[in-house]
This record gives sequence, C-alpha cells and structure tokens, in this order.
Amino acid sequence: MNNYVPAIRPEVMFDVHVDDDGNEQLMLSCTLGLVDSPILVDTNLLGLFEIMDGSMTWDDFRVAVNLEDNEAQWLRLRAFIGQLDALGFLDTAEAERRRAAHFAQWDASDVRPAAFAGSSYPADEGECRLFFDRLLGAADESIQQDTPVVAMLAPHLDFHVAADAYQPWRRVASTEAELVVIIGTSHYANDQQVLLTEKHFETPLGILPTDVEAVRALRLALQALDHGHEGAIPVVASNDHAHRAEHSIEFHAVLLRHVLAERDVTVLPILVASIDADDQRCAVIASTIADVVASTGKRVLWCISGDLAHVGHRFGDDEAASELLDAVRANDTAVLALLQRGEPDAWRRHLERQQNRYRICGAAPVWFGLRAAEQLHGKLVGHVERHHVWHDEETNSAVSVATVTFG
Repeated sequence: MNNYVPAIRPEVMFDVHVDDDGNEQLMLSCTLGLVDSPILVDTNLLGLFEIMDGSMTWDDFRVAVNLEDNEAQWLRLRAFIGQLDALGFLDTAEAERRRAAHFAQWDASDVRPAAFAGSSYPADEGECRLFFDRLLGAADESIQQDTPVVAMLAPHLDFHVAADAYQPWRRVASTEAELVVIIGTSHYANDQQVLLTEKHFETPLGILPTDVEAVRALRLALQALDHGHEGAIPVVASNDHAHRAEHSIEFHAVLLRHVLAERDVTVLPILVASIDADDQRCAVIASTIADVVASTGKRVLWCISGDLAHVGHRFGDDEAASELLDAVRANDTAVLALLQRGEPDAWRRHLERQQNRYRICGAAPVWFGLRAAEQLHGKLVGHVERHHVWHDEETNSAVSVATVTFG
C-alpha cells in the first residue's frame, strides 16, 4: 500500500442486512459485479468507510480513528483494509486488474449471464418455472383481459416483496408480438442517456435472443444525434458494461421467457438514465427509438421497467418511511392518473415540478417508452392493474410499484 489510505470504489453499495434474530450487519456489494460475492461487516464500520475517500494519509487516518501506531487494534485494522483490497472493494490496482479481467470476459461473449439467478429467483430450470408459476398465480378476474396489451409498465422490485404486482404479466401470454422493446431504468450508469447491448439474455429457462440488427440500427441513429452537440451528455453509451449487473431488464427478460415459453420472439433492450436533457433532445431520442422499431416491420410489445417511490432512511430521507407513506400514496395516485389518461408529458412535468421528490426510478423509462410507443400506436390509455407499497420496517424505508397496461 502507498502512503494514502485507498478509497472505497464508487461502485460499492452499502446496505443493511438483518438476520433471522434481528441483528443488523452492513452488507458491501458491487453494482458492477466485480467482487466474487457481497460481504457482511459490523455496522460500526460505516463511519470508517465514509472517511476512506483516498485523500487521507495513513498517519492522518490513524489519528482520525484514534489509534496508536503500534496498537494491536491498528494492526488488525490495516490487515482488514488489506483484505478489502484483495476482495476488490477498494480503488486500487487490484480493483483495476479485476475490472479489466471481468470486462475482457464480458466483451468476448455474445450472451449476458443471468446475474440474479440463484438470488432473486431460482437458477435451476424446474425450480424457476415453479417459482414463476406460483408468482403469477391462477387467472385473476380483477386483471383486465378484454383488450390486447400494446405496452406495459411493470416493476423490477424484488419478486419476493411485491409478488402481487407481477400477476398481470399473465396478460402478456396472449401477445402476438414478434419484438419486445424493454426500456428499463439504468440504476448505476448515468453518464449517457441511452445504454444498449447486443447480448442475448441468459435465463434458467433458456436464452432470450436480442434483435442485434435493431440494436445496431438504433445505436447508429442515436450516435448521429451527438453531432453538433459537443459538451452535452452523450446520447448513447460507447459500451454495454452497465447491463452487466443491472436488474431492471433482467427481471423482465426472465418473465418474458417464462410467459412466452418457446415463442419465437426477440427483444430490443434499452436502458435509459434520465430525462434531464432539454425537451427537444429527449423528444428526438424517443422519436428515433420509435422510427427504428417501426423499421423492423415487426409486431411490437413495449415493456417499461420502472418502480415508483423510494423513501425513508435507506434512500436518504431524514424521516422514516412510515411518516411519508400517506404522501407517497397520494403522489402515486396523481402520477398513475396521468398514465391512465395517456399523458407522458404531463407525467414528466409533474416530476420536474417536484424535482422527483419521491425518487420515482421509473421516471425516464416511462416517458421515453410511452412517447416512442404512442408515435407508432397513437394515444395509449392506461389501466392500473396493481399498486403495491413495500414497507421495510427494519430499515425504515419503503418502495412503491404499479403495473399499468396500455391498449
């Protein structure tokens, strides 16, 4: 190690893990999947990690944690930081070596591995089929059946905590679509507005193929939009690394493979990061997506992957989620009413006026998806199939989701 304490890598995510006995531990994981597995450490170490920003010498760091140079506890702390480095959590040469090796392997493959198989859903084919059979449940008369689905907003919240919100996926089984456009939230990369991949999606139920020609056509069309806009956020990413550990499209991919079984269907996977650019630029991006989809000549289903509110301590609020739930439900009612009326522009203006106070992570995919879809299909009227609020009392946090079908 050099004279400076290495920083925690920016891709490292901190979360609170509560065991069966109610004991809390701090869980460290990597949003890019560059570590072998998450680790659990004492929650008291959070303050230590917060000052590990790469700017502090070892001597200053030792003083900051109030330890003597030859103290056994200080030596153990040095050894612990060395272990964090070896595991790939620190911003050092070891992390760069891991990054290069991981992405070399990623770039060489035309298949995106199922990053969440075995954790969010079973990795075994038979167990996976049974899991989703149970998740989607039997036919439910409360789910609208009489009109074909042109587009659907569906969540990507963990299947285990929002099971009922996924039941409307049963309606997708009757689609005649040959191409499914999946537009999902980019949680971990926001340096570009659009992030594409040509990789096919591995699932325990078989490969879900990507329409590579459509991806390439869309990439070229979006790259052309950057000409004359030097200095602005690039429209499209130069690589697909953000897809590696992103769950927003993977969850929809495995559901599609389950619901459509062996149907001959391809996907156009699109991650979007924000709608913060000017109106005209965003409108051109949405129109470009629609034009490329139309040029395929295929029957299309639009799957929009996005959750609603994220509130409480885990997401940076001073208030516990329980104090905000009434406001969340009221805001969800307001924004879902806009979708029921088929008004994506009003959805966007509503969130802009609030500065997205409730952290609706589906803000961008909803707007881009509906604007592109309505260019091909005309005004789309929404039907709220499900609304669900997951209140995690252990972390004083909550996430709300909804499933909305459009026809």
